[in-house]
Amino acid sequence: MPGEPGAAFRAEGFWTQAIDTDAHIIPFVSVLLGVPERSAYAMLGGRSQDDTPRAAGEVFVAAVKGERAFVANAPLQPALAVASCSAERAAADRKVKELTEGDRLSGKAAEALIKRIEAMGQKAETDFVRCFADRAPKEARWREVVKLAKDLYEAMPAK
Repeated sequence: MPGEPGAAFRAEGFWTQAIDTDAHIIPFVSVLLGVPERSAYAMLGGRSQDDTPRAAGEVFVAAVKGERAFVANAPLQPALAVASCSAERAAADRKVKELTEGDRLSGKAAEALIKRIEAMGQKAETDFVRCFADRAPKEARWREVVKLAKDLYEAMPAK
């Protein structure tokens, strides 16, 4: 974990360690707070045991105020989904599913197919998060996300 708070706040592993949870916290998109980036960071994300969630349902904020660091989170109800990103992911998921339902192979051919399916699945998730980060700030509900992040930041003690 980076020693500088601003860098640590941006590390994906920070969130899973900082917030007691039984799931991995997945960052979808950063939220600008209007404060120095080295002292605070906010993001919209989700939690999952395995696959990347289809929508971002939680706002997370970490900040240094005075001599202390604070972490806060709150649910976004309902979770924010980006329809165009979801459609692209569904199409990619269908392609993966078609491969998994094909003829049963054995040996090296099966191993190669499994690796290909895993790579396609990972790419679909990576592309989805990249799409979400690009398009979510253009969604009508984005102001709600920013307001929730700023409210969480402002609720943190000054010292």
